[in-house]
Amino acid sequence: MRDEMEEMVAEAVRDKEALRDEFAAIESGLQRIRKVHKVRKVRKVRRIVYLCVSVAAVACVVVGIFVRRTSVGDCRTLGNGVVLADLTIARGGMDFQPITDAIDEGRYEDADRMMAELRNIPAPDYNPETEEGSYRLALYKADMQTLDYLQAVSLMRQGRPAKARRLLKAIASDSSSFWKDSASGLLERM
Repeated sequence: MRDEMEEMVAEAVRDKEALRDEFAAIESGLQRIRKVHKVRKVRKVRRIVYLCVSVAAVACVVVGIFVRRTSVGDCRTLGNGVVLADLTIARGGMDFQPITDAIDEGRYEDADRMMAELRNIPAPDYNPETEEGSYRLALYKADMQTLDYLQAVSLMRQGRPAKARRLLKAIASDSSSFWKDSASGLLERM
């Protein structure tokens, strides 16, 4: 009987070990299934996030294009409203007529080239301590300010609001500029 009992105990221990091995195999299988489901959930969440990010990016691009087109169109309209015929009188001897004609005719590259040529001419050496030198220096500065204003109008007509706005701000902040009020007015309407 004792042998039988020992045999039964031994069999129960073996069964218990076999059962434990089966449970371990089942648990291992469940863990694999959980991992697969977790990976699928993560992938699904990632797809949703990527989709949302993509939709948001496309929306930003579309809105940006719309805003840019509107801004560019408004800038061109405002620039075309500036009458350049009033600007042809040079104060310090620079001839602005060819530049204003080029801008009015839409030849912006020609206008930019002519403005660059005028800017590259070395500044005359006036003696600011004399009345004549001070006067001539003021006229030269006024002509350079007019070039800045023409450049801003040219940029506006080309539909380049960011650069035009930057230049107009610089003109409007210069208290000595003849074009300060005009530049401020254009900035308010941009």
